[in-house]
Amino acid sequence: MIDWREYWDEFPRRFNDSDFRRQVGRTAHRGVPTPALEIEAVIEEIVSSLALGPRDRLLDLCCGNGLLTVRLAERCAEAVGVDFSEPMIRLAREHHTGGNVRYVDGSVLDLGRCVDGKFDKICMVESLAYFGPDDLAQILDGLSTRGASRMTILFSGVLDDEAKWDFFDTPARRTEYEQQQKEGTEIMGRWWTRSEIGRIATKHGYETEFSSQDERLNTAHYRFNVLLRRA
Repeated sequence: MIDWREYWDEFPRRFNDSDFRRQVGRTAHRGVPTPALEIEAVIEEIVSSLALGPRDRLLDLCCGNGLLTVRLAERCAEAVGVDFSEPMIRLAREHHTGGNVRYVDGSVLDLGRCVDGKFDKICMVESLAYFGPDDLAQILDGLSTRGASRMTILFSGVLDDEAKWDFFDTPARRTEYEQQQKEGTEIMGRWWTRSEIGRIATKHGYETEFSSQDERLNTAHYRFNVLLRRA
């Protein structure tokens, strides 16, 4: 089983300080950074899904190096990014700052301790894969103390268990995946079903709305988005 804290402490150190997309794994086709147009599509998708506006306080969970956080801050009153990777937070503070952006070195499993204030909008982009059902419940518990009364949460880019074999789409890729699963070295993370997310969300008092990713994204055929609102 991969230690994700150790992994994300080490991974960004492989690249120079300005190689922002590779640092957070925003690559395709054997490590080639995704084009700027895809970054714009991700930002547009988040802003639209959350209806992010100039009065909102945004909490960006697993913010990485702030590549998206600083851009989202342009659309709201304040943005706070949280990540447990010290190298990522250092990069965010050095390269992706702004007057209404703040970064916190801490775990999203301990939001009550590492983040203060209330937030209208919350997002986690392509990172739910590093958590399990108990973790998701813990995250939602933590957000209950940090969310405004009309809080909206977006988990985008969730690995879709029903589309797993659309990603591992050849016998060789499937065999490699299954072997890595046995060895605990598979780096994609957890593949989720909509029903298990829905059950956890309902238990915590949220309504769920599932949607497909923007078709402009190279990940759209194997990831989905889910929006949570207080029921």
